[in-house]
Amino acid sequence: MSARRGLSGRRGSITTRLILLLTLALAGIIALLLALDYRLSRDEILKGVREEARSTVRGAITDLDNWLQGIESSTLFLARLLEQGTLDRAGLDTLLRTFVETHEDIFGATIALNPEMGGSARGFAPYYHRRDGTLTRTDLTSSTNNYPERAWFSDAVNAGHALWVEPYYDEGGGEVLMTTFSVPVYHTDTQGDRSLYAVVTADVALAELHGYLRRLRLGSSGSSILLSRSGVVLSAGDDADIMHHYSRLQGNPLASPQGHELVRAALDGRAGSLRYRCQDTVGECELRLGTLASTGWPVGVAYAEREMLEPLRRFQSKTAALGFVILSLMAAAVYFITRRLTRPLGDLARASAAFARGELDAPLPSARGRDEVAGLVTAFEAMKSDLQRHIRDLEQATASRSRLEGELTAAHGIQMSLLPHGGEAVSSPSRRLRLAVACSRWATSPTRACPPPCSWPG
Repeated sequence: MSARRGLSGRRGSITTRLILLLTLALAGIIALLLALDYRLSRDEILKGVREEARSTVRGAITDLDNWLQGIESSTLFLARLLEQGTLDRAGLDTLLRTFVETHEDIFGATIALNPEMGGSARGFAPYYHRRDGTLTRTDLTSSTNNYPERAWFSDAVNAGHALWVEPYYDEGGGEVLMTTFSVPVYHTDTQGDRSLYAVVTADVALAELHGYLRRLRLGSSGSSILLSRSGVVLSAGDDADIMHHYSRLQGNPLASPQGHELVRAALDGRAGSLRYRCQDTVGECELRLGTLASTGWPVGVAYAEREMLEPLRRFQSKTAALGFVILSLMAAAVYFITRRLTRPLGDLARASAAFARGELDAPLPSARGRDEVAGLVTAFEAMKSDLQRHIRDLEQATASRSRLEGELTAAHGIQMSLLPHGGEAVSSPSRRLRLAVACSRWATSPTRACPPPCSWPG
């Protein structure tokens, strides 16, 4: 029972409460600082990631624009050469071969003459392209390849100016997915009438675009996307999405109403972003979309915020472990400091219990310093001295009273023994009482001038 009382007393002591409260306060402060640091760092990192995404999109736009504009410039230059005069077929073939050889960014090219001016029903359309590292020539005038009906020819003729054709599979030519920059070439006669002479093209393989865009990714789970002006996917993180319209991509954020608005804004030349729930990872993802100035194609990058914040979480884990170590050291310091500061209070409590049991000789802790504990110890010492002095005075007064009572009892006995028959001969109780009082006064009188009661008449 006493052991249980001592244990509960230690649990409820001021030392235990101080250690517990200070440790909890320190733990709360450290947790609050870690949470605040994580929040601020998270916002800063996400701000930096968004800026990096914008920079990545801008860089991709710049690189692709430079690349595609280089292809456009070269193709337009070839078209201007053809506008200056008419070459024979051998000269056109040699010029085309040289053009493709000297422009490594171009997958393939053709000079497709207007069939009405080609000298044959099928026209003239040699096609040079790269295959397995070598330059290959293909004739696009076969019976199964009526090139005037192909989009790269008809779209340019109908538009009357240079343009990028929607992506397609070049069957009978390069046999790959590609997009083509087509330039109509016109000749002007002496009367000023313009007539279509040929269509000059330069092809870009989608695989090459896709290979470039795959390098534009933020994190291992990030991806990039490139759309044509009609919304056909030219490049995406998933190869299966290529050549499909973005609105038909299952689970793709661009297929949502917010994605449609983002694409429309990009087609209008306005960059934007879209946050959505990640499909392949936990948390939120963000897609940022821009527009190529040369072609008007939307291009963008997507990234997972959780992956971008992974370095921060690792840092926070290390910081939390370090915080736990610091908290343990601080708790130990609080324990020793609190025990040192409150030990005199515990000694005072034990001394007070001893005083309550009457053990006034119980030792008191030494008073060090000038703080409140030292003042309390000094006050206890003064109280102890006053109690001891009061008890000594009380004992002396009690001893004196006891001696006086003993003397009175002895004197009474002596007086009673002087009476006849030990005081039994007194005639009445009242007379005996008066006689006892008189004898007591005579015994305690310093002069004893009165005659003794025994000389009084009975």
